Amino acid sequence: MKRSTLHNSGSNSASSAGLKKLVDGVHKFQLEHFEENKLLFERLSHGQKPQVLMITCADSRIDPNLITASQPGDLFIMRNVANLVPKFHLNAETEAGAVIEYAVSVLGVAEIIVMGHSDCGGMKAVLHPEKLTSLPAVSSWLNHATAGTLATEATTANCSCCDESQQLLETTNNNIVLQLANLATHPSVAAAMAQGKLHIHGWNYQIENGSISYFDQDRKHWCQL
Repeated sequence: MKRSTLHNSGSNSASSAGLKKLVDGVHKFQLEHFEENKLLFERLSHGQKPQVLMITCADSRIDPNLITASQPGDLFIMRNVANLVPKFHLNAETEAGAVIEYAVSVLGVAEIIVMGHSDCGGMKAVLHPEKLTSLPAVSSWLNHATAGTLATEATTANCSCCDESQQLLETTNNNIVLQLANLATHPSVAAAMAQGKLHIHGWNYQIENGSISYFDQDRKHWCQL
């Protein structure tokens, strides 16, 4: 098979360079990683059976498989701005709802992890909504992190004297806890949890040092993983 020559008219040098890096990476994957893992990919070609649904941010710095040292087929992944899970509404069809329902009801995942991260642009926008005036779609989406939530109100009250970095950490943590509550409103999740077949978890990944904290739902406290 003839390899791509990346002929594309009208693209600037920056985008061409970015695309070339990806295509070179595809060729490297095919020649090296794929060849070294042929049995794995042969098995995966017949279906998937992940045990974990990971809900995390679309941020380019977050790589769930790299962070967890997992392989293809281990994680079913949903990504969006600020790792949000809209509450379930019967007549509201959402991408998140479809992913969650499929993961729980069809794939039978045993764990769901909502993972936020440090330096999250979405959480910065929660703290500074005035910066979203030219981003109506983002502003609307972030209502799932802010509208009528006691978690965010508590963050504002508790962090009024904190510096910006501490406010961001508290807001990120509170958002993760809020999304866990929203997750539990989905019927497939609620039913599986009631049957003891599913557990949900909140993680916060720190880009700068690789550490992860988790939310202890019994003690309502954040701990180091």
